[in-house]
Amino acid sequence: MKKIINILSYPLVQALVMIFSVLIAETENALVISLSVIIFFAGASAGIALSVIFRKRDAVIFISLILIVSTLFILNICRIQSDYRALLSEIEISQELLGVIAEYPGTKDNRVEFYFRVLAVKNPEITDYKRVAPFNILVKVKNGIDCEFHKGMEARIRKKISLPRERIFEFEYKKYLKRKGIYGEVYINVSDIEIISGKKHLSLRDKFMSETIWLWRDMILSVFKTSLSQDSFGFFSSIFFGSKTELDETVLQEFRDSGLIHLLAISGLHIGFIGAIFLKFFSIFLSKTKSYILSVTFLYLYVLLLPSQPSALRAALMYSITASFFVMGNRTLSVTILSFSAIILLFINPYCIYNLGFQFSYLATLGIILFNKDLGRFLPNILPGKIKDSISVTFCAFAAVFFLQWAIFGRAPLFSLITSIVFVPLFELLFSSLFITTIVFLIFRIEFMVAIMDKMIILFLKAVSLAGKVSPVNLPDIPLYLGYIGIPIILFVFYALFPYIKKKVKYFIIR
Repeated sequence: MKKIINILSYPLVQALVMIFSVLIAETENALVISLSVIIFFAGASAGIALSVIFRKRDAVIFISLILIVSTLFILNICRIQSDYRALLSEIEISQELLGVIAEYPGTKDNRVEFYFRVLAVKNPEITDYKRVAPFNILVKVKNGIDCEFHKGMEARIRKKISLPRERIFEFEYKKYLKRKGIYGEVYINVSDIEIISGKKHLSLRDKFMSETIWLWRDMILSVFKTSLSQDSFGFFSSIFFGSKTELDETVLQEFRDSGLIHLLAISGLHIGFIGAIFLKFFSIFLSKTKSYILSVTFLYLYVLLLPSQPSALRAALMYSITASFFVMGNRTLSVTILSFSAIILLFINPYCIYNLGFQFSYLATLGIILFNKDLGRFLPNILPGKIKDSISVTFCAFAAVFFLQWAIFGRAPLFSLITSIVFVPLFELLFSSLFITTIVFLIFRIEFMVAIMDKMIILFLKAVSLAGKVSPVNLPDIPLYLGYIGIPIILFVFYALFPYIKKKVKYFIIR
């Protein structure tokens, strides 16, 4: 029980309050929202008053911070919803669009898809473009695979925006897009879009990024697309650039069946490796403090090469927050760092809590933080340290997301407990080797290094294919809410119920 109390720091409580605020706002029930706001502010005010009366200075600061930050967060949610309602009228009457490709394009079913940030619209009532508050739409270009579309390109689209369908079967499609900040869709042919040169409408930041970081990404992918085999390039672009569009569906299904799909999603595993490589490299020449600062800088330059993924942003934020505490000479709990990263992501996009990548990433990381060390003590000492760590981390992450995986997919790759223990260390070695080899190749252009990369990837994919022969176990349906109570249940059993039973058993044995 003491362990449970110790992790209830301000950032964790603040993150939980923010998450509940989003959930309440999404009910769209005026009575529920009003009552929740009244209860929250009344409770916070009463808590501050009692803390002042009993001279609990820390409690006053704690509650005041939650009140202030939560108020700013709620106002941010209100602003987003207000902007969305105001833009609906512009969306409904728009005929032509002017804007910027806001995300790295992907390919699907012989079409190109990308997010498009609309900056101005033209409708039948006006002859010129009218500036609007920027908003994003999803653009699908039929037969556009042979065309070159890049992030940061300015374009004119001669097509009306369509509001997304409410549902696709049981899937709430409109809500799904809205939570990603996508307010409409456009289905077009290649002839309906015109790329504009000159970059007149780009911000200074986007102009700089389109001529450096975003351009470098396209150049790197172009080089390796012509050098690696198709499957190898699909794997390479997935683990380093977060793009699964080049990955063959058969290979993707093998990763799912083997329970290793998390290796393809850029997360703490990938970001941690890259951060560690940068840190070790700079530590050769510089002090630890300067090495941390430079490693964080280069890590964020790398993150800019990636699509916006909560798991990657979470890992980068945790790394930079940890580095900040080190530079300042302070230490803190890992759960505090995790909570700080959640607070930042929620301010960027309050609705990211509905992203499955966000949910799985945070649950898995929380499981590792809470249970890894204690579980490691139960494993036999005869096992080498690295194997014990691998088993412990794998089991903790698996247990933390098991209920959610069960509730959403109705199946669980139980064999992944074994495959992860075997494959994660192999992936660590492969990832580090490929990362270093990629940098060396881009600098010196030593051709045989690409051939070595190709062989290593093909061998790894063959091993995954063998592991994927064991099919996941189909499970009976359970309510979705049970997927989110897995951590509290394990926490209660592990740190409250189990110690209590152990104490009682010892008491009876002694007697």
